[in-house]
Amino acid sequence: MSKIPGQGPGAWYRRWRLVAVDGTVFDVPDTDANGSFFGRPGSGRGQQRSAYPQVRVTALVECGTHAVFAAAAGPLSLHEQQLVPGLLDRAEPGMLLMADRGITGFDLWQAAYATGADLLWRVRKNIVLPVLQSFDEALTSPRSWRAKTATAAAHSRSASSNTGSTAATRTPSTA
Repeated sequence: MSKIPGQGPGAWYRRWRLVAVDGTVFDVPDTDANGSFFGRPGSGRGQQRSAYPQVRVTALVECGTHAVFAAAAGPLSLHEQQLVPGLLDRAEPGMLLMADRGITGFDLWQAAYATGADLLWRVRKNIVLPVLQSFDEALTSPRSWRAKTATAAAHSRSASSNTGSTAATRTPSTA
């Protein structure tokens, strides 16, 4: 099994290199300097603080190999989404950039979208998203979509045989 970035099972889905952005925290050595810079989480026992300071880390990870190819670290007081902008210069077209519900915000979405990567982000259940356009069930039904796609592709192939073109459509006609 290959552990070379970009290769191996799960590294690709169709045309996309599968990558994810997420954050975590790590304990760091218990020194005054680390405690001052990184901070400590609260605790319900003893001195009301944890035994070790913690660093917050956010990373871009290839899903198939688990290779970390970009990371940013900061104090515990930073939220993971505040570290994400520093990673986006490593995202590129051909990637499917996935994020969990902790990575949110229109500005962050716009910055990620600007990289050319395709985005698949989970959102919190309480986010209200406006309806921009409604479709009737005939257009959104998977069976209907497949049938219309097959019909459109067949029409495209028959038209291309007359013109020498090999273009085919992947979306159903809305006419």
